[in-house]
Amino acid sequence: VTQLVANLQTDYNKINWGVSYSLDEQLPYLVVSIAPYVAYDEIHLLIGFTNLYNDNISLSGEAVALGADDAEIGSTYIYTGAIGGGNTVLADINCGDQKPDGRIRWKEITSETDTLTTYVPWEADWTIEDHISDSYLTVNYEFYGAGGQAIVPGEVHFVLLDEQGNVLAKDMTYLGDEVAAGEKYAGSEDIYSDKELLSATKDMAIFATPTK
Repeated sequence: VTQLVANLQTDYNKINWGVSYSLDEQLPYLVVSIAPYVAYDEIHLLIGFTNLYNDNISLSGEAVALGADDAEIGSTYIYTGAIGGGNTVLADINCGDQKPDGRIRWKEITSETDTLTTYVPWEADWTIEDHISDSYLTVNYEFYGAGGQAIVPGEVHFVLLDEQGNVLAKDMTYLGDEVAAGEKYAGSEDIYSDKELLSATKDMAIFATPTK
């Protein structure tokens, strides 16, 4: 599994993940990866779910971050209709001012290979405008189906990274309208954070799981 994720030709390997492991004994090639970051003095855990199978996988359930003495210090509900083969989707847990120890308690997690929607491979082009003096960066991007297919982009996540791949900041937008075959969606997203973190930005990773 470790070698398979290392060989992914996606933005997954831009991130310095703290830990990666198989989520489900029945689906050992559905991989969970976790990376911590801080946003406005609150500690977050960025969680990536990577499908190393050829078939689409759906995923739902609750992820709970644990701290000292097994305290539950933050949680998020996960639902995605179709993670495509080789693709990664993101979730985020806000732990506030409490320190997570990296463990996640999974509750009522369900993963299926019989999905209701179909993943469509995608590509994105982007540039970043510097507005650090005003505590934000602007990402200008174009999002489209690889091979020119029509897609509904859904959630699109933007992750700012330092030169070691550590997460500095994250934002998300939702694109619910279809991008027609052969066309591109052009948009922009302002990502706010502390000026010090924005100044350390050297790269960005984009994650999405568009469908048709």
